[in-house]
Amino acid sequence: MEDDDVAERNQVVVIGRRQSGKTIFLASIYGKLWRSLDGMTAKALSGETHKQMMEINRLLQQGQWPSSTTGTSEVAMEIEYHGKKRLLVTLDFAGELFSKAFVREQDDEPAVRNLLRHIDRAAAVLLLIDPSVISGKDADAAVDDDFGIVQAVQRIRNWPGGDAVPIVLVLTKMDRHQRLIDSAGGVKEFVRQHFPALVRTMREIPIFQVSAVQVDIGKNGLAKPRQDSSLINIENPLRYCLSKIDRAEQEQQRLQTQELRRQQAIRMEQEEHRSARRHKTFWILVIAGVLILWIFIVALIVIKRV
Repeated sequence: MEDDDVAERNQVVVIGRRQSGKTIFLASIYGKLWRSLDGMTAKALSGETHKQMMEINRLLQQGQWPSSTTGTSEVAMEIEYHGKKRLLVTLDFAGELFSKAFVREQDDEPAVRNLLRHIDRAAAVLLLIDPSVISGKDADAAVDDDFGIVQAVQRIRNWPGGDAVPIVLVLTKMDRHQRLIDSAGGVKEFVRQHFPALVRTMREIPIFQVSAVQVDIGKNGLAKPRQDSSLINIENPLRYCLSKIDRAEQEQQRLQTQELRRQQAIRMEQEEHRSARRHKTFWILVIAGVLILWIFIVALIVIKRV
């Protein structure tokens, strides 16, 4: 990354391995915020992105799954939140790229470098996890989610300004995995059991459970989207991150205003000191002039008497 890019944190980034639900999560958020009238709204920066997001929503409403992500694409949209417009750039990528970036560290690939560049410029990060993966029998997938997520978080924290970046853990498909989470003793205990290294690294982790689509199991045993699905907590992780960014900016503005006032007070005090010195110097000169004049007059009188 170039030096002038380090401090430019202007993106909200969604990351997660394959089958974590990134594509449907992004499309569902966009579909809801596009139709929203106030509070938080979204508008894609290109017509093609808008068409892609709305097509995914259309397929889900018809009970069909969209095709799996096979490449990497940027989903850029303008988010208006409480009257402020922000650029939201999320990276929708094939989940295998996550493993290459954070487990195998194959950063010589252009797609991996692009992913890392987005993460290094993140103003907020949403970590998507399918709870059934980390607790399942796929050891490689569990390693990707456990070790890979920690690597991603440490990279964010190690970059300048990274300590202030909001990072949230988003557990997807809650409609299917609530029993799994409940059996662990609740969402916090589930995370403690399956992500101990992440808990150590972050200490405090905001956790959100979301569901973009509910499913029915067909006669063939395969799950398909329910046409009457509801969006459950889908925008809450983004709302949380934006509110944290807002508060951080307000605090920074408060500190800047406080510092400006302090500097103004110092300048006023210095000016008062300079004015006092000028005033003092003036009267010293006046008194000195009077004394000199008095001495001169006395000297003249003495001379005349002599």
